[in-house]
Amino acid sequence: MVFPAIFWIVALSYILAGSLSTYPFEFVHKALPALLLAGWLAQHNFRNKPIAIAALLFCALGDVFLALTFEHQFIAGLSAFLVGHVLFGIFFWNWRDWQGRKIVVLLLMMFTMICVAALLLPATGPMLVPVSLYMLVITGMAMCAVLAAKKGILLILGAVVFMLSDTLIGVNKFFTPIPMEHLAIMFSYYLALFLLSLGIIKRTQLD
Repeated sequence: MVFPAIFWIVALSYILAGSLSTYPFEFVHKALPALLLAGWLAQHNFRNKPIAIAALLFCALGDVFLALTFEHQFIAGLSAFLVGHVLFGIFFWNWRDWQGRKIVVLLLMMFTMICVAALLLPATGPMLVPVSLYMLVITGMAMCAVLAAKKGILLILGAVVFMLSDTLIGVNKFFTPIPMEHLAIMFSYYLALFLLSLGIIKRTQLD
């Protein structure tokens, strides 16, 4: 369990450091947890492994973009994460295992995202189209993760927490400031990546 331990040390250290001030090479620190998870997955053998690893690498790229300051920074970060979600969705779709009881979870996900969209989209202004597209993609990824789950709920939890993290970003940016937003957003984000990665590893053991 070396990779998980190192992951949480690095992730929690970034959450703490990032909440205090900016510092040199902060973008490296922020992206390192996703890179560590990519390395963790690389240690295991399973179908379509490069797709899952690429998804984490695009998440790391999104972290880099959002930690830097440049024109259209948010769009660049959004685009990188969008590609990451597409790759995760493709990966999970190849593992789809339909079970009737999953319909309840899928419907709840759809209803929740509709409610979030109704709250946030009117406030996004010129960002309406990219944010709408992003919400559709992450919802699709989460639904594919639900379909991929076989035994246990790690993949489902990871997808739900990822949706929560991105919702917090949207609320904080477009609707109203969230108290201690850095802690809430980054902890839920790193937790989502960890749950998805652990869920992938556990799911491979069932094939």
